[in-house]
Amino acid sequence: MSANSVELITGPYRAGKSIELLGELVDYLAAAPLRSRPAILTVPSQRYKQLVGERLDKLMRLRGKSLPGLFGLKILPFYELCHFVLRQSGQSFRTLPDPLRPAILEKAIDEVKASGRLVNLADIAHFAGTHAGILELIDELERAGFSPSDVISTLAKQSQTNSRYMELARIYEAYWRELERLNIYDERKLAYKTREILNNLDAGVLPLGFFAVDGFDRFNRLQLHVLSGLARQADRSVIAFDYLAPPAEFAGGAAPRTTVDGGDNVLAYRQTFEDYRWKEKSIRELHEVFGAALKRTEIGAIGSVNHPPALIKNWRSLDRMMEMDELVRQLKVALDAGLSSRDAVIVVRSVQPYLSAIRAAFEKAEVEYFLDEPVELVSVPLIKYLLRLLRLAAKKFARAEVVRSLSSPFYNQEFLGLTARDIELLDEESLRLMVVNTRADWQPLKAGPTLARFFDAVTPPAGNLSLSEFVVFVEDVVEQLLVLPNDDEYADPRVTWEEHQALFEFRRVLSNLLLEENLLGTAYAEKGHIYEALLDRFEKALEKANFRRPRGGDQGVTVCSADLVPNRKFKAIFVAGLVEGEFPRRSEKPGFLSRDEVRKWMSYGIDIENPRNHDSFEISLYKSLLERATDTLYVSCPLYEVSGEELTPSFFLSQGDNKILEAIPFVAPFENSLAAPVSALDLASGLLWHGASEPEHFEAPALNDLYGSMKESLGVVKARTVSDAVRNFALWNGNISLPVELGAVKINTPEIWSVSRLNDFGKCPFRFWVSHILGVKKIEEPEVGLDARLLGELYHKTLELFYKDLSLHGLTILSGDEPVGRIFEESIAKAIFWLETEKPFKKGEFWDYEQNEIRFRLRRFFSKELERAEKSGNEFVPHLFEQAFGFDDEEADSAPALVIKAGGRTIKIRGRIDRLDRSEAGVYRVIDYKSGSGSIKVDEALAGRNMQLPIYGMALSQAVQPGARVKSGSYLSIQSGEQTGSVSFDDPEIDLVGSVEANIGRFVQNIFEGKFAVEPTSKQSCDYCDHSQICRITELSKTGAFDGSEESGSDFEGVN
Repeated sequence: MSANSVELITGPYRAGKSIELLGELVDYLAAAPLRSRPAILTVPSQRYKQLVGERLDKLMRLRGKSLPGLFGLKILPFYELCHFVLRQSGQSFRTLPDPLRPAILEKAIDEVKASGRLVNLADIAHFAGTHAGILELIDELERAGFSPSDVISTLAKQSQTNSRYMELARIYEAYWRELERLNIYDERKLAYKTREILNNLDAGVLPLGFFAVDGFDRFNRLQLHVLSGLARQADRSVIAFDYLAPPAEFAGGAAPRTTVDGGDNVLAYRQTFEDYRWKEKSIRELHEVFGAALKRTEIGAIGSVNHPPALIKNWRSLDRMMEMDELVRQLKVALDAGLSSRDAVIVVRSVQPYLSAIRAAFEKAEVEYFLDEPVELVSVPLIKYLLRLLRLAAKKFARAEVVRSLSSPFYNQEFLGLTARDIELLDEESLRLMVVNTRADWQPLKAGPTLARFFDAVTPPAGNLSLSEFVVFVEDVVEQLLVLPNDDEYADPRVTWEEHQALFEFRRVLSNLLLEENLLGTAYAEKGHIYEALLDRFEKALEKANFRRPRGGDQGVTVCSADLVPNRKFKAIFVAGLVEGEFPRRSEKPGFLSRDEVRKWMSYGIDIENPRNHDSFEISLYKSLLERATDTLYVSCPLYEVSGEELTPSFFLSQGDNKILEAIPFVAPFENSLAAPVSALDLASGLLWHGASEPEHFEAPALNDLYGSMKESLGVVKARTVSDAVRNFALWNGNISLPVELGAVKINTPEIWSVSRLNDFGKCPFRFWVSHILGVKKIEEPEVGLDARLLGELYHKTLELFYKDLSLHGLTILSGDEPVGRIFEESIAKAIFWLETEKPFKKGEFWDYEQNEIRFRLRRFFSKELERAEKSGNEFVPHLFEQAFGFDDEEADSAPALVIKAGGRTIKIRGRIDRLDRSEAGVYRVIDYKSGSGSIKVDEALAGRNMQLPIYGMALSQAVQPGARVKSGSYLSIQSGEQTGSVSFDDPEIDLVGSVEANIGRFVQNIFEGKFAVEPTSKQSCDYCDHSQICRITELSKTGAFDGSEESGSDFEGVN
């Protein structure tokens, strides 16, 4: 081959092109190890550089002692190659990190706008997403080899001068001009600089002997111009590229769709060529750029194409979990049969939808794996901790955030000298003293002075900060408050590495801020920013950062996305997730690079089409994966998402033929767990799925130890899946009657019952158990202003004071607007004063507005009360207020407890009646205030969920005013002023008192017997339950245990 000619080696995937190129490269280096003109191998990425290194190592091992090593070889990704060329030619340069490009673009947009040449895009120029979209367009224009002047001159011939395409070109031009003004380069403009340098160099000036290019799946014009310039400097140049040209009879045009003479061989060749159509643009541009210097060599015979593996296995599964379960089962069978983990790979188009399924399947099968997927920086717990510290001041030291920060395993306890127990006590004390936020709230605590030092450490400097000042502050926080808990002898080395790498990446993002200040600060005369704005920028930069996990040896099977599969052959390849929308992936891009936009640019003579957006790319990628399997290929798809959403099998699997799809076997859940289990856990899963749960089902030797550890879990499973769960609640579903009967468990019941406790049992026995037997209370974060509880107390206090004052003055609500209205307003003022002075209440900045809202609602309630009194002729007049019964040991004016005898028990009940109204005839009406406005039907009392009014009526006639007749009871909503429910004690069709007494007797009996099943009696019981996070009601509802049937005694319809 003549000097400065370039050999292009093409052929189908894995036809031996790379091996031949590397062989020539090794021969060149071995012939004269110390030659003055070294070799360069250019690759597309660091990942491929690692693969090439492995191949070279293998090649040298095959040659043995004759080749102890390689000297004078540089393996460089493309942009590192540009850096190398510029340094070799004596050029100095500064590169602009990608995170700083938006700042340059913003200046460019402002410049074009100020010149009056930004009209069409003016309104969206600074919208969220616009900058990113324009930068992507600029990248494609640069890759395509179009400088700003090229774009503008081309558009000037065919486009209007005021079109938005010309505006985008002007922004591109201003972007380059801004880079030149600052004397910095982004990576692609640096490649332009490299091209310029190489074009101005005479051939052979750079000391380059052998120049090789390998691993690129496509080329753009910018890359080709740089590679062409380097080829002129080299003694020998070789490019290896995957491409299969059309057969000779189709030369000059696309292969026809009809069958041609020549038999199956030609047809197979033609069909394979279709899969390389997306590479035609790269081949065409290779010939255009290199011209006559390009000498092409084909590798790979026609018959070598489309060589399927010896065995193909495919199946369909119910969902992703079941699909991955079966896949890993097949994998373990192959591994047990002698397959090396290095010779297998599991591929999905995107790993994200499969993360939980991958972890569960591999853990159950006890197979090691390596997940080759970038780790998002903000997902690492250490980074979450640091961001929480940096947000503390902005969140005004909110109680929950401070406690979480101090309780983190990454918190440096030596900084304040507080132990873990000290922090627990701090948590309890801050709740008791109603700490909400601000340093002033924390000061009264015992540890207040100590905490001040912590608050000082996380409080940023006041005023605007420069980027360097922000970085210094963040580094100080890290230095003082971070400790890595896994830096000890027994730590998991993978976790330790991940934490250290995350901290390294965190600091790398910080360093970019310093670089921005060094590169742009002086030129842009930045005056600094407020801390919150800088923190927001920093967080967004962290969200874009990630890092790759290192492989921990060769034992694990690689799991990766389709784009990251190592470019080599495997004995077994598992391709999962073949569903439409994922594989093939939808290639449509939004914004300035949509298909329509790319076609529009092309109509102006500017070709910026990315070959990967070609229609044939996805099928090419898929077939490329299939062809890498030498022994066995496994292909599968799920039919449903885990959420239940139906999925459509990929066209790649069905080929558009339902008969083909139906012929693919469906593997039922855990179908092979009994016939061919891969672990004890897998066998146990199969047994459970097929209905086994008793000890005798787990007598297999492999299950003996496992059953002991699963016993409690099995009980839970049985409670969840028992066919008649309502009538046969197991121990694990709240029914502890057997331990209570045997004396193993004792239920401590109160001497006097409260109405609210009985109502809770009526709503759900499990709710009663957790709230009143276990004493679990939902922790409510303190808040500024009124919470629902305090608001209710304020309403009750106001109405109590109002009606007492009316009674004291011998007035009724109908006694006249002036005296009654005055007393009402005074009552509101007194109640607010009582709240402010006697309750743990913190005024907020909107307290004055809240008071106006309170007055508005109370005045509306007063107006509704007045209407009701006028309508009834003031039949009932308020007589007693906040009347207690059963509190006689604590309150002098309390009536005795209500006593009910039921089921052989004497049950005492206490409570507090909001209001008792009396008629002139001595008949009573019971009133219960409600803060909400929901309707309360009499059925609620009959079911035992809301028994206040019947119990208050019984208490009135038995304990408060013995012998008094009670006519009715009403629920009054303070929020709306309306009556939201009522009961009648005189209704001949409903034995209200008898039903409530029966409920109370049954509830107390069940409590004594230990029957606390998860059995809500209405959907609303769950809607307002504090224990939803520990309750299994959602799962139980799916079994049909709560179907709303009369037999179950429940109208539960399921909880979302």
